Amino acid sequence: MKKQVNYKVNGEEWKEAKDKAFNKLVKKVKIDGFREGKVPRNVFEKKYGTGDIISEAMEDLVQKKYGEVIITEKLIPVVEPKLEIVKADDEGFEVNMTFILDPEVTLGEYKGLKVKKDKVKVTKEEVDHEVSHILDRYAELVSKDGKAEEGDTVVIDFKGFKDNEEFEGGSAEGYSLELGSHSFIPGFEEGEFFKDLDMEGVSNKEELEKVVEEEIKAQKEREADNKFIEDLLEKASKNMKVEIDEEIIDAETDRMYKNFIEKLKMQGVTEELYFAYSGAKKEDIMKDMKKEAEKRVAYRYLLEAIVKAEEITISDKDAKDEVKKMADM
Repeated sequence: MKKQVNYKVNGEEWKEAKDKAFNKLVKKVKIDGFREGKVPRNVFEKKYGTGDIISEAMEDLVQKKYGEVIITEKLIPVVEPKLEIVKADDEGFEVNMTFILDPEVTLGEYKGLKVKKDKVKVTKEEVDHEVSHILDRYAELVSKDGKAEEGDTVVIDFKGFKDNEEFEGGSAEGYSLELGSHSFIPGFEEGEFFKDLDMEGVSNKEELEKVVEEEIKAQKEREADNKFIEDLLEKASKNMKVEIDEEIIDAETDRMYKNFIEKLKMQGVTEELYFAYSGAKKEDIMKDMKKEAEKRVAYRYLLEAIVKAEEITISDKDAKDEVKKMADM
C-alpha cells in the first residue's frame, strides 16, 4: 500500500532554507584570502555554483517534512520512501514523496487445511551408514592392491571371548585394524573399545547404534516438522488476499543478500573472492533470494494477520527471540 505526498517550497521559506544550507556548507570550505567559515556568499557561488546549496536545502526540508507527515498522517513506513524530484532550482523545489506501507491482508481459510505431517522412519542402512562415518573419523585410509603388510590397515570382522564366553561389546563387523600395531583394540579384554569413541552412554556396538538411530530420528523429526509448517504456511498464504508492493520484496532481498555476505566475511571470504572462485553470478543469487523473500514476506503478513484475528498475545521475549532468528537467516 502506498501513500503519495506532494511537497512544494518557494518564496521566503525557500530563501531561508538556502541561507541555512549555505551557512552549514561554508564552514567546510577553504578559499585563499578568506578565513575558514568566512567566505562571502557571492565568492562561494562563483567558485562552487549553487547546486550544493540547493541540494543541502532540499535534503533538510525533506527530512523535516518526512517527520511531519509520519506524525500527522499516523503512518508506519516499512521501507525508505521514494523521492521524485519534480523541480529544484534557485526559485524553489517540488518533490513527490511516496511512502510504502504495510498492505491490507484479508485472511482466507487457515484452519483445518488437511495438511499431513510426514511419518518418520529410520532404516538399518541409514544407521549402518552413519556408524561407518563415525568410525571413519578416526583414520584416513588409502586402498591398495596386493598382500597386506605391516603398517597397513585391514578391515576385519571379529568376536571377543572371555572364559570361552562371548562378552557384550566385544564383536564388530568391518573393523579397521593396523597390522603390527601390537594393540588389537585398546581395552578389548574388558569390552571397552566403544568407550574410546567418547560418546555418552556408549560402551558397545549396540548402544552406539541406538544412539545413532535416535539422533537420525530426531533430525528427521525436525525436518518433518519444518516441512509440515512450510506446507501449512504455503497453503494458508495462497488462501489469503494481499497485494505486496515490490519495494518491500526488494528490501527483504537486499537484507538477505547483506546477511549472506556478512556470513562469508565471518569465514574470511570477501564478496569478490567468493564470486571469483565459485563461478556464481550476483544476479543469479539475487534472483533466487527474491523468490525466497517473496515467501518470507507473505508468510510474515499471514502470521501477523492470524495473530490479530485470534487475539494472540506475544511476550517481548518471544518477539526479541523471533527477531534474532530472522537476523540469523
